[in-house]
Amino acid sequence: MGKVKANMALVSALKAWDIDHVYGIPGDSIDAVVDGLKVAENDIDFIHVRHEEVASLAAAAYTKLTGKIAVSLAIGGPGAI
Repeated sequence: MGKVKANMALVSALKAWDIDHVYGIPGDSIDAVVDGLKVAENDIDFIHVRHEEVASLAAAAYTKLTGKIAVSLAIGGPGAI
């Protein structure tokens, strides 16, 4: 088996867990993850939000309304939760 990059391993795990919505803001520390999500855009929707808190609230709302798990991505910095 060949080497798998960490971002693609995370995307594979999200697919395995049937997660199809990820909310967040791209940033230096998670750009590789966002790139992996772009590769999987037919399976996982990355929703770009304007604030880290909104990402968490949107993911929580999606989960409450649909019963499916959603993910929030944030960078470590001002405004990060």
